[in-house]
This record gives sequence, C-alpha cells and structure tokens, in this order.
Amino acid sequence: MRLKFQSVCLVLFAAVAGVNSTLATPLAQQAPSLMVDAVEAEARDFLIKSIAETPYSALVVQTRVSIRPVVEKKRSGDEPEVVKDEIHTYHARVLETFRGKSLTHIRYEMVVEAGEGAALSSTPQILTLCAGPAGFYWPGTGASFPGTKDFVVIARRAGREVSSRPPRGFAQCN
Repeated sequence: MRLKFQSVCLVLFAAVAGVNSTLATPLAQQAPSLMVDAVEAEARDFLIKSIAETPYSALVVQTRVSIRPVVEKKRSGDEPEVVKDEIHTYHARVLETFRGKSLTHIRYEMVVEAGEGAALSSTPQILTLCAGPAGFYWPGTGASFPGTKDFVVIARRAGREVSSRPPRGFAQCN
C-alpha cells in the first residue's frame, strides 16, 4: 500500500510539474496517450470481471436485429397504451466461445428506451451475456468489448481461469 501511495504521489507531482516522470516530456504531449492507456486498462479489467460475473462470453459478429415494443398495461379502458421501452433481439454468428456452451449462432435480447436506435455492427466484438428462461440477455452497459487481438487474448485467459474454478453466482445478472 505504501509503495502504491508513493507512486501516486510521484505521478501527481509530475502532473503538477507538467512532466512525465519517466520521460521528462511535457505532460501536455503525453496526456492523450496516457488517457487512452488508462481507459484501455480499465476496459481490460472490466472484461476480466465481466467474464467471471456472467455465464456466457464469446467473440461474435452480429447478423441481424429486430425491435418490438414493450406495451404497458392500461390502468383503465380510457387510457391509451404507453410504450416506454423496446426489446431489441440480436442474432449473431459466434466466432469463438470463451465461457459457456460452444455455439455457432446466438440470439440475445436487450431492453432499451423506446426510440433508441438499434445499431448492427459487422465488426467482431466480445460479448458477455446472462442466461434466463427465454435465452441470453444483455446484462447492461459494458457488456460489449472490442474484438481486437489484445482483448481476445485477455478473454481467452479469463475464460480458462474461470472454468478452472467452481461456479459462483453471476453478479451482473438479475
């Protein structure tokens, strides 16, 4: 803990002084790459956590999406039906499974606010999904990660580590 505190102090001192402590380069020139590195490191950590906290993880390419409204029940016969949410049902081709049963295609749902666009991407992405009675569902923000080589290597390792331990609860799933 003391070493971590000293490192934080050194970084803060360097920031106040306007230099990177290791390269003595002005911090303004280093800031964009440092920020990207910090964001990527946080995403990598969250990927590992997400694989551990969901029952299914895979590298996929989305193939189609359909949208259906979630109609709230009327309280009385005079009230109009209200649509506040939609269910987006995605279909995807599985390129590689990191956790869960190996499948060639999956279908998963996500509930979103009505009118929110349904983005369909042909770029490979890593998904972490929950399983329910109706199949897979999106656990929420942060369940999709870039399908880059670095992230795929991390997902493979995390999937192997999780599968070698006894199953625990899935904290990201309802």
